[in-house]
Amino acid sequence: MVFYSSRTGTTLAYAEAMLSELSHKYTHNTWNFGVILGDNTLPHHCRVRINGEPVDESQFKKFSHDYEIEVKARFSHTSASLNRAIDGLDAMLVNVALRIFDKQNVTTIAVSVASSSDKTGKSSSNSNNKEHIKD
Repeated sequence: MVFYSSRTGTTLAYAEAMLSELSHKYTHNTWNFGVILGDNTLPHHCRVRINGEPVDESQFKKFSHDYEIEVKARFSHTSASLNRAIDGLDAMLVNVALRIFDKQNVTTIAVSVASSSDKTGKSSSNSNNKEHIKD
């Protein structure tokens, strides 16, 4: 977890922590999120992260390409398929975290539900399970 000295940074850290904790809870899904923070006062290595861990921009571009996601954080709710993948209260917490990112000038966010289990218990992974969130 990356902590910041400003109140804005602390708020972003809380939002990232919420998403990170929830992503670990859902072991039946491969759920990943990446952020590029718009705050240019942060050190560059803190601005680009996947699942809360600092990465370089090339890794984030690969992440975005792999999940076919290039998302601008200008939305007021999560999409239906992400909400179906997680429980009601947790969906609300994800919603809160995404709104925090939106209000705190996060310029790019990617969220992916990459796989799910079918009724037979087998894990399936196809493009219909990939999450796309657009403006």
